[in-house]
Amino acid sequence: MDRRILKTRKLIKRAFLSLLEEKPFEKITVKEICERSETGRVTFYNHYEDKTDLMDDCLRDMEIILQERYDELQQENNPDNELEKSLRNMIEIVIWVDKKVPEERLKQSSDMRNFYYQFVMDEMKNMEARLGIETRYDDKQLNGFLVMGAWGFLHGNNELSEDQIREYANYLIKDLIESNIFQKKEE
Repeated sequence: MDRRILKTRKLIKRAFLSLLEEKPFEKITVKEICERSETGRVTFYNHYEDKTDLMDDCLRDMEIILQERYDELQQENNPDNELEKSLRNMIEIVIWVDKKVPEERLKQSSDMRNFYYQFVMDEMKNMEARLGIETRYDDKQLNGFLVMGAWGFLHGNNELSEDQIREYANYLIKDLIESNIFQKKEE
């Protein structure tokens, strides 16, 4: 892609993200994004259909970064592809992304929960194939439970430190693995 296009998109995204720190998504206008990014409306619409399209593009960027970070963690501390370590790395990613997202309203948005849901869904499918395991439950239901559980660990008790959240999440992961939720596939 042309460097000028990349530069313009970067300016628009940066302006949008800074506006998200000030107000909810619903109250941000394309006009404000253009003013903040010092671009015209025509330029904005040459790159994005609307502000939702811009938000989706920002989430796609985050998804790429998230996947790269998860892959790094897997290589660093899970070379044997163990289920428990894979799940711990998923929790680490959720904590890591949560720290990277500056705007509290965005962290609480359904877009972010959907973003996490899709990541967990994809990684669980990869783990099942890679490790030869299956679950007793429907994939979508289990992944919804895991995503909302991770979300609850992060946002359910603001009095817990990051280390406490990590510790409790790891206890839960250990309990999940010791249960019969995950089973080796029968040949």
